[in-house]
Amino acid sequence: MAIQLEIFAWAVLTVCVYTSADSGSVCAPSTAAAAAEGRSCSRKRCTADSDCRGRNKRCLCDGPCGMSCVNPNGTCREPEAPTHGAVLFDRLTFGGLAVYSCDDGHVLSEQAQRQCTGDREWTWQAPECIRNSTTCGEAPEVVHAMYDGERRRVSFDVGERLLYRCNSGFYRIGQPYIYCGENGQWSSVQLTCKARSCGNPGDIANGRREGLLFTYPNRVTYRCNPGYTLQGRPVRVCLSTQQWSGSLPHCQPVSCPALEHPENGHRFGTEVTYNKVVKFSCSTGYIVRGSAERTCGADGTWSGEEASCAVINCGEPDPVWNGYWEGRDYGHRAEISFSCRRGFLHVGATSAVCQDDETWSSPSPHCFGKCEIERPPSHGSFSSRVYSGQLLSHGDSVEVTCDAGYQLEGDRRVTCDNGTLALPACNPRPCDGMPVLDDGEVEVTGLAHGSLATFSCVRGFRLDGPRQTTCYLGSWRTLPSCQPILCPQLDEIVDDARIHLLRDGSYESFFQKNDLKQGAEVLISCAPGTTLQGPRKAECDDGQWVYRAGQGQPVCSPDPCPVNGVNIQSDHPDEVRHAERVTFRCADGFEVEPGQTQITLTCERGQWTPQNPTCTE
Repeated sequence: MAIQLEIFAWAVLTVCVYTSADSGSVCAPSTAAAAAEGRSCSRKRCTADSDCRGRNKRCLCDGPCGMSCVNPNGTCREPEAPTHGAVLFDRLTFGGLAVYSCDDGHVLSEQAQRQCTGDREWTWQAPECIRNSTTCGEAPEVVHAMYDGERRRVSFDVGERLLYRCNSGFYRIGQPYIYCGENGQWSSVQLTCKARSCGNPGDIANGRREGLLFTYPNRVTYRCNPGYTLQGRPVRVCLSTQQWSGSLPHCQPVSCPALEHPENGHRFGTEVTYNKVVKFSCSTGYIVRGSAERTCGADGTWSGEEASCAVINCGEPDPVWNGYWEGRDYGHRAEISFSCRRGFLHVGATSAVCQDDETWSSPSPHCFGKCEIERPPSHGSFSSRVYSGQLLSHGDSVEVTCDAGYQLEGDRRVTCDNGTLALPACNPRPCDGMPVLDDGEVEVTGLAHGSLATFSCVRGFRLDGPRQTTCYLGSWRTLPSCQPILCPQLDEIVDDARIHLLRDGSYESFFQKNDLKQGAEVLISCAPGTTLQGPRKAECDDGQWVYRAGQGQPVCSPDPCPVNGVNIQSDHPDEVRHAERVTFRCADGFEVEPGQTQITLTCERGQWTPQNPTCTE
């Protein structure tokens, strides 16, 4: 370390390329020198600080890049020490110096000194410490082997040879020697140490072996199956002598305590080890209490409960409802008889015997009662010929049908079951679906009997019929309809009007009054002698005519009468309005009619009435 510090101090004193320049210093740029250091010299050139923009920049000598605008406080990344070496630096700002050195036996691959430039990068490439060609480094490791000679040596002379020996429990494959060559490299290792095998350690009955590697220094473990215990050591290790430690264990079955035969009974089976079975039976007239068969378990205990022999007693049979049994002895092979009360149907056995398994040979019978027919369900009737008060035997059946408008809730055929006849109900039938109203809307409260339906018509239609109706026995009562609201004929409200109806893209003059319904569109014109004043088109909406562009009702105004060629009084204009009168005069010496020289004319829709007169001598 002292040597490294000395080198570093010398380098700092000798480097002066990256400094500030005064008027007397020389800082000439060199493209070749910059390329050698790996620089591009992209910063702005300058001759004084005033040439640089920014408060933090100054005009400084940036090595082979010459005088450049540089931030003297800009920092370079901290340099990393090379493998087998070290690096020392005085600062990380502009002009900082880093000096590299290598451990013994290694030399630098690049320049030993690097400086922080105005680009905030270090000059040159970072050097590496490579092994000195005159020695070899540490000896290579060989798995499960060791070499002869001094340990912890970090360098060896050229020509030195090392001998490797495999560790105990391993055998050698390949050449055991390596040597240090003149190039400072060890010769290739061609030695492999393989573990010695101890062979298969063996299997055990009623157990298993865990572990698949039989080479040194692996181990295997033995375990027994449930119901067996291990005798011997469970673990064996493969030794370096190629022998397994210990001896092969074995699995011994678990034992259960011995069982005695019960009083008035017998025991079958004498083995008491794992999975062995012992059975028990009793003498005639006795039955086994507890477990008739017991098995020795994996935990060394018997399954089930202790067996004993008890006197057979079947006990009272199940009750006979609406009947009874005779006999009070319920012991082994005793017999009882069954009977039903008068009027009940006997179904089942008439007697039973107490058996060896302490059960009766037959279950108790059933005594079924009869059903009395009272009346059919409301709104229903019986389809078969039955009468009120009739008695049906157990199992007999009748059929029920419902009146029109009612539906069956339950089975159509009902059967008498021990005095009970569960008749179905006849309920009002619901409506199949909502009522349909063309050009209208329907709202319903449901489809069940009594549900309410409310009707309304769309715009341009009026309701004809009740506004509401109900679902009654499967159908809706009186249903209304939506009738169109017709618009009045325009020629009836507009004098001298002529109407054409739009149909399939063209206007037609022949149509029915019923065609003037919601959405109908008409073209309006006037009779000869009159002129249309107002809109030419109208549309029917909710029984009223709606004119285009919000205009008012049109009018057919009579045309005025021309006066060309008619001698009228001088105070009249060139045209005379409808219904206006004028006086026609003939010239002197002419008369309209004998003894008459003038006549009064009336303007009727653009024509004179009477027609234009003629003046004759």
